[in-house]
Amino acid sequence: MPRKPLYRAAEVARVLGISRSTIYAEIASGRLRAKRPTKSGYCVYVMSDDVDEWLKGEGNGR
Repeated sequence: MPRKPLYRAAEVARVLGISRSTIYAEIASGRLRAKRPTKSGYCVYVMSDDVDEWLKGEGNGR
């Protein structure tokens, strides 16, 4: 992925070629860490380091 410190969850899905629902399911399960900067939680952001760690785990059959 192009390096930025923070990505919107939908952007992660688009860049990786997977569905948004897959990203949100991974976040809900706790396998992919995410931040919601507002109480409404409308936008979900993922740190680039967390994406890297998640991808490493996916490669190991997690």
